[in-house]
Amino acid sequence: MQLPFNTFSLSVTNIPLWVTIIGTGLICSFYTALGGIKAVIWTDVFQFLVLFGSLIAVLIFGTKEAGGPSNVWNYNKNHSKLNFFVLNPDPTERLSLWSLIFGGAFNALPIWAVSQTAVQRFLTARTLKEAQKSVWYNLPGNVIMMTIVSLIGLVLFAYYKGDAPHMTTNDQILIYFVSGNLDQLQGLFIACLFAGTLSTVASGLNALAAVTLIDIVKAYRNGRQTITTFPAIDQASEEEAAKRLDYHDTVLSKLFTLGYGILTLALAFVAKYMGTLVQMANTVFGSIGGPLLGVFTLGVLYRRANSGGAIIGLMAGAYVGFWISVGALVNTVNGEVEENAFWLYRISFMWYSTASSLTTIIIGIITSEIIRRLIPDERYKEVDPLLLATFLGNFESLIVSNVVLNRVN
Repeated sequence: MQLPFNTFSLSVTNIPLWVTIIGTGLICSFYTALGGIKAVIWTDVFQFLVLFGSLIAVLIFGTKEAGGPSNVWNYNKNHSKLNFFVLNPDPTERLSLWSLIFGGAFNALPIWAVSQTAVQRFLTARTLKEAQKSVWYNLPGNVIMMTIVSLIGLVLFAYYKGDAPHMTTNDQILIYFVSGNLDQLQGLFIACLFAGTLSTVASGLNALAAVTLIDIVKAYRNGRQTITTFPAIDQASEEEAAKRLDYHDTVLSKLFTLGYGILTLALAFVAKYMGTLVQMANTVFGSIGGPLLGVFTLGVLYRRANSGGAIIGLMAGAYVGFWISVGALVNTVNGEVEENAFWLYRISFMWYSTASSLTTIIIGIITSEIIRRLIPDERYKEVDPLLLATFLGNFESLIVSNVVLNRVN
């Protein structure tokens, strides 16, 4: 949420920063609480159109300001900004082909495969095939969006000749460029930033409320069988009881959304002390997204995994991710990690999620095997085949068939 508010502080100086933070946060929390996932998805559609159109406009007018496409391309080429095949295997290399492909995959999978926001969207589809189609349709859209953003970066580098204007953080370079050179696009660009922010925050609020309600409130209720604690429900029919309970859960969900919205507002005020957006994002995904991906991967690919191994693996992965990302932040000076810092702090931010995810998987496997040795009952627990990767089920079926044939023969 901090980025559009920085834009306001640069472009609309007569509006205090705290007013925009509170106003935007309350609006986002309000429509998310009232409309739920349906409101989030439909607002995402319109916000995407604003975001996409704004970036296209900034790219076109920005390229003109920078001297045209040929000037932008040649300047970046002469300064080695168009080297797409950096094959250096050193993990401390900021960006290489390996970190973009493999590290990028580990950064993207937590968002698009196992995050609560993604899963909620998949569940809104009418069928499994529709959910799968949405993923495939999303891929070219992401490629186009990332290409546009990268081209804007080349435009900025060519315009400022590699020497960015004096400012507080690197996050403000594009904001500064639009404010000073593209007056006709200032309003549209502010709408673009707010669209991206509101979309992300609304999705997060809805996901947090859903997780809290289902995994905490309903789990506690089922464990304690608290459905009988409602006097009106005791004497009502089953159908009426279910309706009242649904209404009760709906109200709770809205309250959770508003509560998390207030917490998000508080975090927005302290975000400026956490470095650039890239640093903040990788701190979060390195310490949370990576271990989450690791737990899902462990459960899907390793039949012998158990809950104890998954929990300990998750904690180990989160510790490693948090340790690396925060250590890098502490040792960063002028946007670069100091050369004398511990080598693990100097690895590229593209590898944070990879390190924490692999740690989760490895520690999870080791711990699961130890638990199976110590607790014999863990060896005989059956695993639902639907929870395993399809190819593993086919592979195991093939092995069983071969064993049966060998015994018969």
